[in-house]
Amino acid sequence: MKPRNREVSIFNMSVLDLLTGALGAFCFLTLALFPYYFKATGASAGVNAADSAQAAKAAEALRAINVKLKSELATAKAGGRGMPPFAMIQLASEDNNGSLCGGYQVTNYSGPGGDAAIKLLPFAVGKNGFSRLTEVFLIAPGTFTITLSAYGGNSPCQITFNGLPNAPSLPLTASVASYTVTFPITADQLKFAKILGQ
Repeated sequence: MKPRNREVSIFNMSVLDLLTGALGAFCFLTLALFPYYFKATGASAGVNAADSAQAAKAAEALRAINVKLKSELATAKAGGRGMPPFAMIQLASEDNNGSLCGGYQVTNYSGPGGDAAIKLLPFAVGKNGFSRLTEVFLIAPGTFTITLSAYGGNSPCQITFNGLPNAPSLPLTASVASYTVTFPITADQLKFAKILGQ
């Protein structure tokens, strides 16, 4: 009489082959999609509600400035005056190597005849609302005044007025402080799309 086979066999070789093939495919797809996973989670994890609100506020302010400048340009073209001559400087907070550092907020500015002679276009705005780089358009000759609240980074950091002849440089401290700079622009420095210092 033949003895009974009493071994419990749940998986045979073909099922094990199927399972290991599926596991291999899953591991391959996981490794292939690894870089995209970290980009998505890093971007979403680093932004909280307050940062999102500040970023949205800064983006809205930039959109408002853009719309205002486009409107003024359209008004000038419609009036047959064309684009007025202007000079442009860069207001930046940078270290001794020229890298952006610290930050600033322009709290007040004025030019000849009020603030219509000066336009600010921020480029590098941090999550805290402080800028690191701003293009400044000067549209009339005369004396201009810019007041800033600024702070420096860990390394020596200063506010520079790139493109401005005899440009002042303001050394910054680690804590936020107020600075006021006054500088003249002459009529011969105003050209169409002319950047000062070039």
